[in-house]
Amino acid sequence: MWFSTQNLIDAHIIVKGMPLERTTTYLKGTGYAPKFIRMGFENVENYDMNKGIYKKNIFDDGDLDFFKKNLSESLNHIEEYVKALKKKAFFIGGEHTITYPIIKAFKKKVKDLIVIQIDAHTDMSEHAETGGDIGHDTVMMQIVKLGIPVYSIGIRSSSKEIDNKNYTIINSIGEIINKLKDKNIYLTVDLDVLDPLLFPCVGTPAINGWHTKQLIKELDILKHTNIISADIVEFNPACNNPLFYSSIVAEIIMNILRIMD
Repeated sequence: MWFSTQNLIDAHIIVKGMPLERTTTYLKGTGYAPKFIRMGFENVENYDMNKGIYKKNIFDDGDLDFFKKNLSESLNHIEEYVKALKKKAFFIGGEHTITYPIIKAFKKKVKDLIVIQIDAHTDMSEHAETGGDIGHDTVMMQIVKLGIPVYSIGIRSSSKEIDNKNYTIINSIGEIINKLKDKNIYLTVDLDVLDPLLFPCVGTPAINGWHTKQLIKELDILKHTNIISADIVEFNPACNNPLFYSSIVAEIIMNILRIMD
């Protein structure tokens, strides 16, 4: 990233690419997302007319290597990386499955952990469509089984009716803002929350989605909360004009980095 520092010691936030793609079931290509998103940052300024200059130091730590690793080995690789982190991090997926080992690692590091999921799908299936219990479509089910509360917004598609005390669907983050006080928040953003007519480059598009303005508005509600780390997932650059859409993703990431201060 053009604005990243070369000095890990001085960095406030570490950016790590996680180009995992093992359980995608519809449109494949999200494993290429970190590479394209970095190119998209060439079109992003660090000055916002409403929010000013972004002044925090970011260290781009490259991508985790999943070459010749199966799903289980890849998830363990992610978990071990996160366990060793000593700073806030922003993770660039890759499929949504990456969030599960990240949360497993943070559960061992912090107390009062909750997850805010911005997504079109609940990802609360019991069994992955590709087989086994872990996949992009079961990731939130695996997280709530860890005993971690999940608050989900943007949902408009689910494989079943959800009845789980640790999984709550909300209409706006503003509804729970008072509950977030003194909590350690992990934010995960699945880009299929956006309407596919506006943003078609995802693996599992769902109609009647959000505009980018709505996404940024919801993110801004989290400005004064304690976001310990975050990810963005399911961008699929195997679409028309991938660099155009990559720059949109980069802009969204910049807005998330701002609220992680």
